[in-house]
Amino acid sequence: MNNGWIDTHAHLHWPDFSDLAGAVERARAAGVEHVVTLATDRASSLATRRLRETSDAVSIAFGIHPNEVGAATDEDWRVVAAMLREGDAVAVGETGLDFYRDRSPREKQERFFREHLALAREIGLPVVVHTRESFAACAAAIGEFPGVRGVFHCFSEGPREAEVALELGFHLSFAGNLTYGKDDVNPLREAAALAPLDRLLVETDSPFLTPVPFRGKRRNEPALVALTGRTLAAIRGVTPEEMATITTRNARAFFALAGGESNGA
Repeated sequence: MNNGWIDTHAHLHWPDFSDLAGAVERARAAGVEHVVTLATDRASSLATRRLRETSDAVSIAFGIHPNEVGAATDEDWRVVAAMLREGDAVAVGETGLDFYRDRSPREKQERFFREHLALAREIGLPVVVHTRESFAACAAAIGEFPGVRGVFHCFSEGPREAEVALELGFHLSFAGNLTYGKDDVNPLREAAALAPLDRLLVETDSPFLTPVPFRGKRRNEPALVALTGRTLAAIRGVTPEEMATITTRNARAFFALAGGESNGA
C-alpha cells in the first residue's frame, strides 16, 4: 500500500520559492510523492510551464485567478487557453470568483470563469475553483456546464455548501485552514466529516495558509501537506497512513497522474 501524499495545490512560481529544488527535495523527504502547481495569470502560466521541466514530481495547471482578471486582457486568456490545449496541463485553473477582495469587476470575473469552465469541458480537464464569499455564484456558473468536473480548492465553507459541491460532482480539497480553530463548533470540519472518502483531496496552497503548528512561524510549502492530512484523518477516524492512501489515490485519478486511473470527463 502506498502511503505517500500528493499536494494538489501549490504556487511554486511565486518568488517565495526561489529555492525550488530545495522545496521539492524537502517534500520528497517528508513523504510527498507529487505536487500540482497552479498558475494565476498569463505570465505565471508561462513560468509554471517551465517548472514542469524541473522535476517529474511536479505537474502543472494554467489559468487566470479572479483577483488577476481585472488586469487581464482577452489576448491573455487566448494565450492561456492555447497552452491548455497543448496537453501539458493536468487541470484548468486556478479560476473562480472572489467577492471578498473584489480586486476585479464582478462581471468580468464571471465572464472569465465561464470561459475557463467551457474550455475545461471542451478539452476534458478538471477545473480548479477558487471561491471566497462567492460560493453561490460559483455553484450557479458551474451548473451551466453539465459534465464539467472539478474541485473546490482550499474548501472553506460549511456542510450545506459541501453538499451543493458534492451534488455538482465536485471534489473538496482541504488546506492548512482545516488545522485552525477548535473542534467544538467548526463548520469547515463538519464539511470535511461528511464528504465521501473518494471526493477528498489535500493541499497546501503554498506559500499561503501554513498549517498548525507552524502557522505564523514559517512559509508554507509542499512538505507540510501531511499536517493537513493528519487533521483530516482525525476528523474521519482513520490513520494518517490510510488518509494518505485515500487522498493520493483520489488525486492520481482526478488529475490523471501516473499510477492512477482517470475518473472520466
